[in-house]
Amino acid sequence: MKGDWVYIKSEVLKQEIAYDKNSGWLFCKDGVRYSPAEIARLKKHKDADFPFAVHLLKKYFDGELMQAGN
Repeated sequence: MKGDWVYIKSEVLKQEIAYDKNSGWLFCKDGVRYSPAEIARLKKHKDADFPFAVHLLKKYFDGELMQAGN
């Protein structure tokens, strides 16, 4: 399946990101990927101050953002 891409300069992530509207995955220029489930979790807490440090930790550990208690 061919992607339907949207490219954005993210001020929060301090880099260009690419969002595939077909799969729901978000890809950052620094190699970090956000799954549709992670994006949904972030949207659920959109009013929270999502620090850039969380993105850096995700990159460092090649981790996944999960709900507390998982």
